[in-house]
Amino acid sequence: GKAAGVFCGQDVVPADAIVLAVPWRAAKRLVPDLVAPVDESFVGSPITAVHLWFDKKIFDLPHAVLVGRVSQWVFQGEEEVGFRGKKDRGAQSKDVEHHCQVVISASRGICDGNRSKLLEIVINELQEIFPAARGARLIRSRIVTDPTAVLSVRPGIESVRPNSKTPVENLFLAGDWTQTGWPSTMEGAVRSGRQAASQFLEVAQMENDCVVKDLHKNAFIRLLVG
Repeated sequence: GKAAGVFCGQDVVPADAIVLAVPWRAAKRLVPDLVAPVDESFVGSPITAVHLWFDKKIFDLPHAVLVGRVSQWVFQGEEEVGFRGKKDRGAQSKDVEHHCQVVISASRGICDGNRSKLLEIVINELQEIFPAARGARLIRSRIVTDPTAVLSVRPGIESVRPNSKTPVENLFLAGDWTQTGWPSTMEGAVRSGRQAASQFLEVAQMENDCVVKDLHKNAFIRLLVG
C-alpha cells in the first residue's frame, strides 16, 4: 500500500512520500507493525553534556578529543555577556562569559550520579590539559544527561535495525537507529537521511547521488572490523 499523508490535528496533510525521522520509541508508537522488533531489542545509551562558563577562554581549538579521560570531547562555545553584582544607582556590570561543552558518551552510572564529583573531575581534567584553564574562574555550570541519546550497540543489534525502506511504498525511515552500516552517531543519522532520500528517488525513478560512498578500508581496518 501507500501512505496518503500525515494527520495534523483534525487535518490530513497530503504527501507524495513521507520520511519518518523520529526516535525509535516514537516510530514504535506511530507505525508499530513496521518496526516490530524495536521495543524488545533496542536499549538507549546516555550521553552527558557538561556546560561550563569561564571568565576567559581556556583553549583556542574549535574542539578537541580527550583520550584516556572521563571527559571525551570538548567543544568551544560562544562568548556570552552576563551580569554580575550591582553598583550604585542600581547599575549592573557586564561580564563576558566563555562557554565550552564537555561531552561524555555511554555515561550511565557515571560518578554514581554525583554531579558535584563529575564537575570536579571534568574541571581538573581541563586544567591538566589546557594551561589557560588553570587561571580561569568558573562562573557557572550546567550538567545535562539524555538517558536515551543514542542506540546502545549490543550483540545482535545489527540484525534488527530496520532498513530505511519499508513495506509501504512511499514511507521511509530515518534515524541513527536504522540500518546504516554505521554506529548510532550524528554521522550515522546524516547517512540515514541520505539513504531515505536515495530510496525515495529510486522508487520515483529519478537519478540521485544522495549516499556518499564509504571510505576505502585498508588491510589493517579490514582486519579490525571486517
